[in-house]
Amino acid sequence: MRMFVAIDLPDEIRAVIGEVVQYLRRRNLFEGTFVDPTTAHMTVAFLGDINEDQQADIILALQTLEPPDYPAYLGQVDYFERNDQVRVIFVSVICPELATFVQRIHAVLEPWYEPDSRGFTSHVTVARVNRCHNHQELRQKIADYHVPRTDFHISSFDLKKSELTPEGPVHKTIYGSGS
Repeated sequence: MRMFVAIDLPDEIRAVIGEVVQYLRRRNLFEGTFVDPTTAHMTVAFLGDINEDQQADIILALQTLEPPDYPAYLGQVDYFERNDQVRVIFVSVICPELATFVQRIHAVLEPWYEPDSRGFTSHVTVARVNRCHNHQELRQKIADYHVPRTDFHISSFDLKKSELTPEGPVHKTIYGSGS
């Protein structure tokens, strides 16, 4: 089963993510998929396919970590590129302490996880771009959007299972540090 470690977001943050999704949808600048704001989260480690034995060991490893306790706030809309084309649109999350916490998660997951060579960027994915006819216009519309400062608190993390369905991914929490 496909698994990942994530930080869930409070409803007020998901509402802001929903506003960004609507802004981008109304502009109709690309073909792709939008995140369902009601399930928006920050992925801190994507583990891929994990069997049941590995799952039990991963839960034991994650149980060795103290839950986070950090103030955070939303930054601005930004994007990741590949081959000079916008591929992922996201809202950044400002939380200086989070990078160190994510390193600890990556360290305990080392037997099952290889961190992305690009490093960790704290963010909430908003959309994945499959095709865009004018990347420059899309970049400009992204830059034009102002996300209101919205403070929140990071106080837990979850191990989640992701099932891909025709309607989109369905996530189920397998282990929660706040439980």
